[in-house]
Amino acid sequence: MTKPSGKIPEDHDVTLTLDGELLLIKYDDHRAIEMPVNQQALATIYLPENWERIVEAQTLSGNVSANAGLSFGSLTAHTVSGNIIATEVSCGVLTADTISGDVLLSTVRTERLKASTVSGDSSISLPIQPREMSLSSISGDVALRMDGGYQFIFKKHIGQSA
Repeated sequence: MTKPSGKIPEDHDVTLTLDGELLLIKYDDHRAIEMPVNQQALATIYLPENWERIVEAQTLSGNVSANAGLSFGSLTAHTVSGNIIATEVSCGVLTADTISGDVLLSTVRTERLKASTVSGDSSISLPIQPREMSLSSISGDVALRMDGGYQFIFKKHIGQSA
């Protein structure tokens, strides 16, 4: 199996979209790279440390994850049925939207946080409170923990009105 590889220039914003069997990498200067992948493919994108630019990742059923130690100017992750996972990540703005997947954010530092699900659960752990925060779910549970002993659990119980 051939592993695609390449380098993203440090002075460009990047949008990644995994749509079925096609990985699309778009640069802010309108260049684009299309890469065919199969349904079982794992697309791993390595960015320079302290990437102070914008990163957008979209997928239908795959997970979007950001590993420990990464720093972004802005991270936007959209999935339909995949999970969004970020651990020990810092960014100015973090947006995580999924329909039926879960949002799992652990030890994330951000100025602005927006996390939403329709039927998935959210588990969010923040060492400091963001300046702006919006958490929403239609039918999933939302758990928020912040340093200082703060813990909020929002559960939707069938048969009970809000």
